[in-house]
Amino acid sequence: MTKRNRTAQRWRGARRITQAVALVAAILLVVLTARDAGSPLSASHLMRLDPLAALAAMLSSRSWLVRFVPAIVLLAATLLLGRFWCGWLCPLGTLIDWISPQRDSEGAIGDRWRRLPQVLLALTLFAALWGNLTLLILDPLTIFVRSVITLLLPVVHWVLQGLLSALYGVAFLEGPLYALDSALHGTLLSYKQPAFQGLVLLSAALAGILALNWIKRRFWCRYLCPLGGLLGLVARLGWRRRAVSDACVSCGRCARDCRMGTIENADGYRSDPAECILCLDCSADCPAEAIHYRGERAESRPASGITRRQALQALGLSLGGLALMRVSARAQRPERYQLRPPGASESEMLSQCVRCGACLRACPTHGLQPALYEAGIEGFWTPILVPRLGNCEYNCTTCSQVCPTGAIPMLDLATKRLTPIGKASIDPERCLAWSEQAPCIVCEEMCPLPEKAITLIESEASWPDGTPYILHLPVVQEDLCIGCGLCEHKCPVNGEAAIRVSIDPLG
Repeated sequence: MTKRNRTAQRWRGARRITQAVALVAAILLVVLTARDAGSPLSASHLMRLDPLAALAAMLSSRSWLVRFVPAIVLLAATLLLGRFWCGWLCPLGTLIDWISPQRDSEGAIGDRWRRLPQVLLALTLFAALWGNLTLLILDPLTIFVRSVITLLLPVVHWVLQGLLSALYGVAFLEGPLYALDSALHGTLLSYKQPAFQGLVLLSAALAGILALNWIKRRFWCRYLCPLGGLLGLVARLGWRRRAVSDACVSCGRCARDCRMGTIENADGYRSDPAECILCLDCSADCPAEAIHYRGERAESRPASGITRRQALQALGLSLGGLALMRVSARAQRPERYQLRPPGASESEMLSQCVRCGACLRACPTHGLQPALYEAGIEGFWTPILVPRLGNCEYNCTTCSQVCPTGAIPMLDLATKRLTPIGKASIDPERCLAWSEQAPCIVCEEMCPLPEKAITLIESEASWPDGTPYILHLPVVQEDLCIGCGLCEHKCPVNGEAAIRVSIDPLG
């Protein structure tokens, strides 16, 4: 083995270590997106590295978002170094790499499929131009963050909590287990078991992305990833590129090993710089030391970029699709229980939320849930409050602190406590006090407002034996209610609560 081969293999080893460190760091950022973790870091900082989310959010909001400066720096680095993010740092790309088969499956997929990421990129940016960010559900960083929050962490919580509960019966372990339990809660573990709607749908989507590797290695990265399409466009203009020297013996090993399938035997084993993710496998394994990376505009085969016709088609499709969403009955008639985080307007939520789910992780009660049908297609996977699963904590503003775009506006605690989410209303037919004459005043007791938004009126009643007593009947003071949902969350009625929070009909 020559010195150049050893150097190339060391660089490949460094890439693999970097991938592992970057993946762990990305998971930690998501884990630290918690109210009691005591860390200034969160998934928001990971999202700020995302050029696709940055461009889409700025286009949609028609504003410059300074918090996305790291994403602009990443684009500049891509212009200098090439598509290094995909091969070295992308957490989803690392997962795909680790489970991919060592060799590509037989059979070719036409070059026109390589244009699909750029078509999806065009659709995403054009839709953002019309004020819609729904297609950011396909962004790899949002997929990763959502998967960690709604899949990985709830499963880890359930498993660890089960193990701790099982081991508490061992006397000599009780002290260490109590210390471990205290350390984990508020950081890795929540104070209650997280549960999120849409879990089956998200699991199927993630499993599909990973399973596509058995059709072609890095299928997602080659043929679907819109962020990869953006970075590929920038890398095509890049300074540092892969080059093949005259020492090449045409053994074809590099083409067989290429993770992206971008090395062409018929084109002198050159590659499209927009497709190369700098994995360095070809350089490390080349027996003739004919492959190197140099800082100049080396020749490459013709790029398989999006055509003008496809760009115009994407423009028309984005406008037509958005028009169908906006004229639908759901868009004209909001869902009654479509509750947004404090201060978040519907229009700003649709035009600024990048669907990362950081707010879902930050919510201490797990009342914030990903919207499925509640907000229509345009609002898919934006956050809504489901009070039956968890209320909006009266003393908490964390969701606004971790939002990377400001879709949930930053409110100080005093303002947040005065900002209505919705209004509570009591169903007398389900309320134990009203329908069963039971002595239940849980909703009034739970109301966190200093001046209670739920008051009690007295009514005479009698027990079955005829003994009279004073019954207290709860009544909502709508002018005071802020719709935090604690009353609905704590209502003891089985199934649907007897008191529910809905959007303010006059708000």
